[in-house]
Amino acid sequence: MRMTEMEIQDMLNAYPGLTYQRKQAEDIFQGSIEICHNETNSNVILTGEFGMKIVIDDEYPQKIPVVYDINDSIKSDYIHRYSNGELCLESAIRLQLFAGKHSQKEFIDFFLINYLCSYLYYDRYLIYPNGERPHGFWGEYDFLLEYFNLTIDKVVSILRYILFHGIKRNDLCPCGSGRLVKRCHGKKMIELTNGIKKAGVEKIYFELLNYLKEKCE
Repeated sequence: MRMTEMEIQDMLNAYPGLTYQRKQAEDIFQGSIEICHNETNSNVILTGEFGMKIVIDDEYPQKIPVVYDINDSIKSDYIHRYSNGELCLESAIRLQLFAGKHSQKEFIDFFLINYLCSYLYYDRYLIYPNGERPHGFWGEYDFLLEYFNLTIDKVVSILRYILFHGIKRNDLCPCGSGRLVKRCHGKKMIELTNGIKKAGVEKIYFELLNYLKEKCE
């Protein structure tokens, strides 16, 4: 969904160092973002200025925003910055689920600002203040274990159930708890299927299945 004029202005008011331009089917914000954050767990003050380019597609939330470092504000060897300057903000599944419930500005407020604060903390102390998510398949795997709060074999059972049986409230939950879906993982399953396309569920299911098979060989 394309941003409204009010939403665009809210973004510019929140980040006065950014400028706005409209290009094809995208809203683009570019310029500097200043950080001054008190890390609550350690009471450390984090400050920094970053050159950012934020690209928000009209198909949001189906397409999540893409953010680039445009002036090497972030060290090129930082693991969560790709060679083209794009930032790896989080697990793709988590980003998609969040986008489905929040505005474009809320997405940037949460994921980009957390990313920049985490980078500043890591650059100073070489550890992450709130842990680290791996890239690619391992990031999705890590998020789903956290999301369902289950072991990998139970997550695979849930994904198999979603793909091949559909979600029926009065079925026994495929996690093996003995409870009905509606009283167990039903809400999480519905949120997942509403938030990402079936092809995305299939992809991670078969990747997890192959990982388990290789682990057992």
